[in-house]
Amino acid sequence: MEKRLENWSKFEFSKLKKMKLKLFYLALFGLFLTQIAESSAQGLVIKLKDGSTNIENLNAIQKLSFLEMDLLETLTTGTVNSFSLSSVQKLYFDMTIAIEENEGIATTDFIIFPNPASEIINIQGIPGQAEFIFIYRCDGKLVITEPVTSGKVSINISKLTHGLYFVMAQGLSSKFIKL
Repeated sequence: MEKRLENWSKFEFSKLKKMKLKLFYLALFGLFLTQIAESSAQGLVIKLKDGSTNIENLNAIQKLSFLEMDLLETLTTGTVNSFSLSSVQKLYFDMTIAIEENEGIATTDFIIFPNPASEIINIQGIPGQAEFIFIYRCDGKLVITEPVTSGKVSINISKLTHGLYFVMAQGLSSKFIKL
């Protein structure tokens, strides 16, 4: 075994060590991901050596796995993103929330008013399947979870600090400003 290793150049040995280290770190991230999958306020960022970046909310990722020398990211939609391990420069978690606005979908019924607000916000047009309304600070921290009993909910926001907040209900999202 030692003679075999001696025959390898230092460069090849270093390359193998780096690849094994990458696999180890990716496996650790996968384990960490399963522990915090319920957190919708975090994203997994995969930065590639070509400068491109892939960002997914953790609640959109079903699993991370490896197939030969590829990292596979399986999303809850069934889509699978494949990344060659040799092209991955950096893999990390982003603590900021990434909530898409519902611009491409006819969701004009999901309304928050008044906006801006200081004491109470009213939310109407909540989907019938929604069980909870979630309010997040702009840094991604969940600050209010409110049960839904009808298509319209009033929430007391007087204890929130001033700033921008995101509201989510059954896949719909919007934002409001707390004065």
